[in-house]
Amino acid sequence: MEINKIFIEIDNDCNKYIFEIMLNDRCLNERDIDLIDIEITYKILNLNATDLKGEFYAGDGNIYDSFHIIDKVNAAKDQLSRFLDRILVMYDDIVKLYVK
Repeated sequence: MEINKIFIEIDNDCNKYIFEIMLNDRCLNERDIDLIDIEITYKILNLNATDLKGEFYAGDGNIYDSFHIIDKVNAAKDQLSRFLDRILVMYDDIVKLYVK
């Protein structure tokens, strides 16, 4: 199995959630990158609107997907859902870049 651990970091001061997927050292290829992250940051603007950002990236700095939306909460929620769906589709191909 290529996943060693999954960490969830919540930073309430910065309104940030980071999901760190740590790859198993035994599976790493010559790139030796062991972290793939999903980062979500948000800011509530008022009762009806939010500023929401998401990134899917690896420890080498490559960003594989991202989004940013300032809109009503439901629209932001839909955008977040589509972002997570895209990650599910591309996850296996991204991991293959970093494992043997």
